[in-house]
Amino acid sequence: MNSKKNKVLRFQIGVNGRAPYLEDTSGEILSSFNAAVLGQLLTTDEDFNLQPGLLEKFDYEQSTNSFVLRLKSNLKFHNGRSVNSKDLEFSLLRGFFSSNSSFYSVYLKNIEGIDQIDPTRSLFKSGAVSGVKIVDDLTLKVRLAFPNPSFLHSLTNPFFSLVPKEEMSPNFLSWRSIPIGAGPYKVVGEGLKKGLVELELVDRTLSHAAEKVEIYTSERKGRLCDVVLSASENQDLDGLEIKFTKKPISVRSLFFNTQNPLSRNQEFRQAIQRVIDRKRIDGLLESLSASTELLPQHFWGRSGNEIVPDLSLAKKLVSQIPEDLRTKSWEAAIFAGENLSHDQRILIDALEDQFSSVGLKIKIVPNSEKFLSQESARRFVFRMEGRVTDYVDPLIMFASLREGSAYKYDHPIGERKEKFENLFRSAQAEIDFDRRIESVRRLSKYVQEEAIAVAIGETRMGFYINPKTVKSLGYQPQPLTLFIQNIELK
Repeated sequence: MNSKKNKVLRFQIGVNGRAPYLEDTSGEILSSFNAAVLGQLLTTDEDFNLQPGLLEKFDYEQSTNSFVLRLKSNLKFHNGRSVNSKDLEFSLLRGFFSSNSSFYSVYLKNIEGIDQIDPTRSLFKSGAVSGVKIVDDLTLKVRLAFPNPSFLHSLTNPFFSLVPKEEMSPNFLSWRSIPIGAGPYKVVGEGLKKGLVELELVDRTLSHAAEKVEIYTSERKGRLCDVVLSASENQDLDGLEIKFTKKPISVRSLFFNTQNPLSRNQEFRQAIQRVIDRKRIDGLLESLSASTELLPQHFWGRSGNEIVPDLSLAKKLVSQIPEDLRTKSWEAAIFAGENLSHDQRILIDALEDQFSSVGLKIKIVPNSEKFLSQESARRFVFRMEGRVTDYVDPLIMFASLREGSAYKYDHPIGERKEKFENLFRSAQAEIDFDRRIESVRRLSKYVQEEAIAVAIGETRMGFYINPKTVKSLGYQPQPLTLFIQNIELK
């Protein structure tokens, strides 16, 4: 048997040759890479119970509605510099000082003082946000504007791990050169080179982890990788076994655009809700399970209502749409790369056929924008994408539907906007957990019944392993992230 030092984990993480650490790459790729290189502030077990990561302590101070976060001592970045609480402050806030739209505004906008930042005019400096205070070299206190019992679960997201400010580009989201973190692996050399990124283990407490990792950003021609997260269209996968995550990676849904005239029509949205035969689609794809709710099965606060397909009702609703809108050919978007996967094409074909059955002419085309531009929002009647489900705060799933979120054009309009915001704020402000569940349930039911967004199904992340070389995947509790450091080779 080879010694650990001779073991190299070969991991195909992408298909398009792009670096896996670009800020606009897909969530599962970026999350898996960041977990290995940047590390996690906090981790969870399979039941989403919090565990220490780079944070040693994480306490809630009820009197001030604040979280006290303490870093482990003697942490160092891969550039050799010691980690301190100013790094933690910067890492949590950097996205708010970028002019680029960012998911930071979805997950962390509840921090007090965040709303005072003007990203087009503000430069980051320590102490700039009133709700974030440095206590000592290793401790940071974060005060929230509203109670949020799930705030700490947001910190399990590898997107929010530790980064050194001096290694970031001026937009604070991309790297000057190569990613520098405090995670179990460091990037070797100059980063992506000829479709390959090499990692080297620096955390010597991980006895089962491979000493080196070769990350391939496209198909490794002629040779099998040990793990394949994304496969090319016609890639030969003979000899590999497909695996699926236990919990869904996302809820695949349709998000309507406020800039498009058909999308703004309530009869259209209701018709889309009723025409989709989710069980038929469920039977076509192994990775998808039918759902009519934005919240996945393992979340609290679900409405519990099922929306059954009703073709007659859908046709009636379509007939009420103004003629100039209902007879026009429209485009919708699916969040994907230029080349659609086999599963994506099957889903698109099924949906287009169902739309056509009630007289709607909608063609679904690929779109790679992380957040839609205004021009795209005018063009597309909706965008189909999966919103990640690897955290236990259901309000995160609804936060993207608020006006002012990074998803600028997803919010409801008219009286539905006001009702939605009232329901959201009510749930946000509720401290008692049982009452919070009920308030989220009312919100979930409203979004579902009013077709503010239309869920199609829960999707699990699929990937391939080589059973001849992989002894164990190890501990893999989250649906979005493959923890490279937990994979053990034979």
